[in-house]
Amino acid sequence: MDVARGLPRVGFVRLECPKALVDSKGILGRLRAKGYDISDSFDGADLVIVNTCGFIEPGVEESLGAIEEALAENGNVIVTVCLGTKAHDLRQRFPRLLAVTDPHVPDDVMQAVHRALPSAHEPFESLRPAGGIKLTSRHYAYIKIAEGYNHRCTFCIIHSLRGRLVSRPIADVLRETDALVSASESPEIDGVVRLTNPGALPIDDWARVRITDSDSHDLTARVI
Repeated sequence: MDVARGLPRVGFVRLECPKALVDSKGILGRLRAKGYDISDSFDGADLVIVNTCGFIEPGVEESLGAIEEALAENGNVIVTVCLGTKAHDLRQRFPRLLAVTDPHVPDDVMQAVHRALPSAHEPFESLRPAGGIKLTSRHYAYIKIAEGYNHRCTFCIIHSLRGRLVSRPIADVLRETDALVSASESPEIDGVVRLTNPGALPIDDWARVRITDSDSHDLTARVI
């Protein structure tokens, strides 16, 4: 992995005709979009993709030599494009290959990369700030701890709109709260909707907690 950038690195060896060049472009674009660093050598690569030629004999021999070299220098090798149609023969000759993917199934090479080298980058999640998108001032935040209501009070519409009470797993609440606390200054945490068993939360670690709503039998002496 590229320690400086914190990205998994994929070495990419290209032995292609102009048609296979389009395949390389597509693979490289998807690798970058998924958060992989790209290298044109084996040096420092976590795995190597060899984009092969299978059209003419000299191209095949060059591709086989590149596969052999990649296995010797790196050891983690995925073969794709033209020679990918000869998966059985390649696996017999090079049993250490991580994967051999067919050029007609472009998703296969990405799946092989993900299996061997998961990316820490999730395109949608990585664009989100550490504390999530906030619609309040930075010194306080709301957390939905549960949804619904078990009591069918005639003056309240919550039970008909939201259904019966379902609490979020405490671990999820803690992760969200810790992220908000880390991203805020002197945070005030509001437990929104209804908190069941509030005494189970490690509120001593947070600057300030205000419970917006809770049944009286849920309030322990420690919470009060």
